[in-house]
Amino acid sequence: MSIFHHTDLNGFKGIIEGDSLWATNIHFMNDKNEFRHGCLCFENTIDYLSEDVLSSKVKELLKSVMHGFNADKLLESEKSRHVYSISFCRGADKLSQWRGYGSSQGISIEFDEERLIDGLEKDGMLLKHGDVIYTAENSTVEVNKKINDFFERMTGVFQQNNKVSNTSFAEPFLTFIGLNLLVESNVPFFKNKGFSEEDEFRIVLTKNLVSPKTKFRVGTYGLIPYLNLKMKDNNKLPIKRVVIGPAKDRTLINLGVRMLLDASNYRDVPIEFSLVPYRS
Repeated sequence: MSIFHHTDLNGFKGIIEGDSLWATNIHFMNDKNEFRHGCLCFENTIDYLSEDVLSSKVKELLKSVMHGFNADKLLESEKSRHVYSISFCRGADKLSQWRGYGSSQGISIEFDEERLIDGLEKDGMLLKHGDVIYTAENSTVEVNKKINDFFERMTGVFQQNNKVSNTSFAEPFLTFIGLNLLVESNVPFFKNKGFSEEDEFRIVLTKNLVSPKTKFRVGTYGLIPYLNLKMKDNNKLPIKRVVIGPAKDRTLINLGVRMLLDASNYRDVPIEFSLVPYRS
């Protein structure tokens, strides 16, 4: 399958010349409630679930885990601070994306999803990937399903009716570790339903045992932390195609893009033009 990264010519130049992608700290994304939204979805669902699904003991454990992901206490929680995301979408030629990048000469880069995910150098970070789930903050359906799916997978720890058996010391400990994984793997993928037209796919990296090699750039919100991610063994990025968005002079942009790709050893990457009739 393919995933598409939309950017402007400056971003495209950096990706091609650097053979790398930037994973931006999720707290510095355009949506200021990006991370908080996922946390609220989980917190609301915890209170909603009955004990037939989640025992009171596990509820307390899950609340304890959520406390460690409190978006309002980022200076105190290193784990919550170090969440980085690269955004893609499922469509190569989406009007919503050209509206965002059209005035800056937009580019859509098509990647081979499997090769990119398998080949990225993670530098000790934990990598998750998947489609973004668009919800209202008071919705509990989607998180409810995630929690139920989690319980079903935890064979050996959870017994009948998705309840915890607390017969030994090890089980609550394993439950706590599992719940941390549940939250880490899902909170960054929830987004306000107002952004649903983006049809976003995400690669998310979170802190493991060692601190990430964070870089910084200056942006609208001050210093923006990000990770510079390359492919393992200095391989080239698995780019399948480049789509040039609506522009005033496609011929010159096409020439420049072709010359940049050729100079950076992406000679086999084809170039196409957007079919969207959008006047930038």
